[in-house]
Amino acid sequence: MNQAYEEAVSYIDQIPGFAKKTGLSNTEYILKKLGDPHKKIPCIHVAGTNGKGSVSKMLSLMIRSEGKKTGLFTSPHLVRINERIEVNGEAISDEDFASCFQIVKNTVDEILKNNEMAGGQECYHPAYFEFLFLMAAVYFEKCGCEAVVYETGLGGRLDATNTVMPKVCVITRIGMDHMQYLGDTIESIAVEKAGIIKENIPVVIQSGKKQADEVLIQQAKKLAAAYFLNGYDPAGFLPKALPPYQYDNAATAIRAYVVWKSVMADPKAAIPDMLEEADANRVRIALQSFEMPARFDFLSENCVVDGGHNEDAILRFCEAVLSYKEKKGFQKLILVYGAAADKDYETVIEILAKQLSPDKVFVTQIPGGRALSATTAAEQFQKHLKKNIHRIVEAQETDFSKAGDILICEDYQKAWQAAKTLCNSETLLAASGSLYLAGGILRMERPV
Repeated sequence: MNQAYEEAVSYIDQIPGFAKKTGLSNTEYILKKLGDPHKKIPCIHVAGTNGKGSVSKMLSLMIRSEGKKTGLFTSPHLVRINERIEVNGEAISDEDFASCFQIVKNTVDEILKNNEMAGGQECYHPAYFEFLFLMAAVYFEKCGCEAVVYETGLGGRLDATNTVMPKVCVITRIGMDHMQYLGDTIESIAVEKAGIIKENIPVVIQSGKKQADEVLIQQAKKLAAAYFLNGYDPAGFLPKALPPYQYDNAATAIRAYVVWKSVMADPKAAIPDMLEEADANRVRIALQSFEMPARFDFLSENCVVDGGHNEDAILRFCEAVLSYKEKKGFQKLILVYGAAADKDYETVIEILAKQLSPDKVFVTQIPGGRALSATTAAEQFQKHLKKNIHRIVEAQETDFSKAGDILICEDYQKAWQAAKTLCNSETLLAASGSLYLAGGILRMERPV
């Protein structure tokens, strides 16, 4: 066991996850004290409600195919916190994690000890995501990266990653999520995402919402940023076993890569519509290795885990489930559901119930302190499915096929094991509702 690593993770886990912010001066000041590592490597900046993680991963694969040492910063993690910081597809080691942590912590401690000021205000301790971003910037410089893809955490305008000066910006699908921080309309959320658009920096826009596009285009024009609304035809670029929405993400990612490659070659040249044949072949090979854990992630042919947790993501999850169920000829569907209490679970459960009409639902609670009550979720399913609720007391029943159609089991591990007992060649088992649930299941099924 690496004690320094364990202590670093413990420290970070105790940092508040969200902080009220009015600007980026605090982040910028800490970065300056660290030597501005985020300014030394060309990067792409990706924001959006859904799809930004997949688009970021695809972009890193395509840039790596050029032979460039490429960093990737994403969130959240599913199994280990190291997943958030990668170089050439390899998560940061425990030793490097501890080292970069100490560099950032020492800098922050010095700033706080001296009561230093930034933007006219006294500096404060960075929030959870901000701290990890600072570590990532330090690590990418330390590794000698030649390119980096940064995924925003929440929003864009006030996100810690918005301190970077990218070569290309990307805005993926926009939907209703984090409304308590970003606003309760598509337009207000789009304003926050539009905050990553920079003057004279090209932006690829694939929001999927006309009202969002209007906001994003207006901001791009205001900043004289060239904008691209059309995706790149992804036919033949991805593995065949991916859900339909990943082809939309690929269309966005490949278009962004075309822009990146052109800008890196000559910022003043006209950006082409198509990849040259040799580049297209290289990109095609690179994307064949694409996989995204917890995004319609198959544990077996009849068992899939997905981290979808907002309206747009759940609609796409349902589309993928129904398509796969029909293709494989499954007769029944079992759903395992658990969510965070601060999400729009009522809308999500209504969509799942009405579109999927699952034969059984195992309702559970996600790991961590933000869990939605399993009883509350079960009552929502009952409202739409009109089926009976059955509480699993100790998850010791052996024949769940004779139990109720909506089963409550607060322990997600027991709920998952119980649901698996009903999984057979005619039955598809699917888990959704939260990346925390998906991560918990993956820790069980794919232990490190």
